[in-house]
Amino acid sequence: MWLLLLVLACRNKDDVVDTGPIDGDGDGLFGEADCNDDDPAAGGIEVPYDGVDNDCDPSTPDDDLDGDGYAQADDCDDSDANLHPGAVELCDGVDQDCDGVIDDAESGAWYVDADGDGFGDPETEQASCDGEGLTADGSDCDDADPAINIAADELCDGIDNDCDGAVDEPSAADAADWYADVDGDGFGSTERQRACEAPEGYVALSTDCDDADPAVNPDATEVCDGVDNDCDGQTDDDASVDAPSWYPDADADGYGDGRAELVACTQPSGTADNADDCDDDEPTVHPGAAEACDDLDNDCDLTVDEGVLTTFYLDYDADGYGDDARAVEGCAALAGYVSAGGDCDDTDTAYNPGAAAGCDGEDYDCDGLVDNDSDGDGASDSACGGTDCDDADASLTLCGSCLEILNTSASATDGSYDIDPDGDGVSDTVLCDMTTDGGGWMQLVDDDYSADPCPGNWVQDAAQGVCHRDTARGSDVSAIFDAHGVTWDEARGAMTAYQYASTNAFWYASGTTLDDWYVDGVSITHGASTRAHVFTYAVGYSISQGYVYDCPAIGGNPAPLYVGSDFLCESGNSGTTFAYVWYTPLLFANDTFQVTLASPTTDDVEVRIMCDEESSSHSYSEDVGVASLELWVR
Repeated sequence: MWLLLLVLACRNKDDVVDTGPIDGDGDGLFGEADCNDDDPAAGGIEVPYDGVDNDCDPSTPDDDLDGDGYAQADDCDDSDANLHPGAVELCDGVDQDCDGVIDDAESGAWYVDADGDGFGDPETEQASCDGEGLTADGSDCDDADPAINIAADELCDGIDNDCDGAVDEPSAADAADWYADVDGDGFGSTERQRACEAPEGYVALSTDCDDADPAVNPDATEVCDGVDNDCDGQTDDDASVDAPSWYPDADADGYGDGRAELVACTQPSGTADNADDCDDDEPTVHPGAAEACDDLDNDCDLTVDEGVLTTFYLDYDADGYGDDARAVEGCAALAGYVSAGGDCDDTDTAYNPGAAAGCDGEDYDCDGLVDNDSDGDGASDSACGGTDCDDADASLTLCGSCLEILNTSASATDGSYDIDPDGDGVSDTVLCDMTTDGGGWMQLVDDDYSADPCPGNWVQDAAQGVCHRDTARGSDVSAIFDAHGVTWDEARGAMTAYQYASTNAFWYASGTTLDDWYVDGVSITHGASTRAHVFTYAVGYSISQGYVYDCPAIGGNPAPLYVGSDFLCESGNSGTTFAYVWYTPLLFANDTFQVTLASPTTDDVEVRIMCDEESSSHSYSEDVGVASLELWVR
């Protein structure tokens, strides 16, 4: 004990002690299982007649166990509901009325109870309790039906069930309450009558909240009129058939959010009468709003920034103008984009709408037309450096020669040009030299035969890097170089070559023509049916003096008259004998020629490599190998 007190004394006053479930009356029942924790008799099995709800079930009787309305103290048998004070005495050896006397008829009369309901037929009265099925009550008005007697409930069935002489009176057990329906709408007020059948002007329902108005009743349709039409206790509620829809208007711009809907007769605060807002968080966004360039659909037409976007163009060459084919729309330019388009070549800063017009047949200012092309023939005026020698005549788009280009455009520079010498609209691209000796030269050939293929029927010697005739007999091989129909009367050029074996310059020229093998070397002529001389490269036997087959300058035979002075002659043989080899010195390496014809021509130029064999005793004839060739005409 002292130990317990010490332990309790040591507890803190703020300690919480969990004692668990409490059984105050010690009956072994806890919590809700015990309906009276102060009475150990409460809970468990019901004990009759002790005045205690032992099983905690109010529906279990403690007295009047047979439910006949009499407590045990007054009931002579509380287990039989047919035995109690006031019960009808039957002739059966039982004290039904609990008066202590068996089979005693108070009036001294007994009646036959044919239907066994405890009540007899008044017409069968007898004085003694002698027989079966007798009762002391002779009030049964229909002893053939046990449901009809003075103790029965009157029912609404057209029968006098309780034998009171009246049928289906208002007190019938199943009589109904009927309610006055003044407005005749099928629903009554709280004024009522009880009867088996509805009296005139009465109905079964008392739910009419305004029996003076037939339009107001529980079956009526609620409308927005300030009246509780359907009698549900609410006036103009959300169920009103004509209640309009309202939509949240969070941004207070007068347009609602269709994702939510409120139905009410009166507009709720913070709503709009439409669901047209496409962004209810932004007051500047709603139908009718002015579209702004802000990546929002301000006017809610399902299109963003329409009519207010700026078109920007990718400016790849950063010249301030973009490519129309690579355009985007936006409110602000992306990196590398500009607002000005129209660049027709966005890889070259020379081309854009702000560029200066050119004179080379290009459209630098990107207007879709060739610059400086007054006649619209697609060629720029040669006066500013273009190729159109007559920019007032669209049928003439090109100059006829390099010289004509130079004459119409003094600023023309070396390079490739398109020309149309015969004016047929078909152009040829040629290389023009606009600087040498006043310019205006057209190139016919500029070949290096160590790399370039041989022209005409010249034969390639890849090891030597030359073109030659490659034959053991006297012959020539020809190559034609196109003059494109240009009228020319001047020619210039250069050639390098190698000597093979015993070439002899003009040794056999006597009595020959340009059509013959008049020289061991290279003949340059023009004319197809009749050749006309331009220039000759002769290759002599050796560089020693005294031989008739050396170059004329050191004692060799002179050139024929049709050659005149328009030739060059060199030899690569430094000895007085010869061998069947290519001599190593490169001939004519530092020499060029330029000649003027007696009259202009449009002929192509023919270049022939030719040699006449010295004698039939040679095992291999002489030859000339051309290493390079350059020709120009003007």
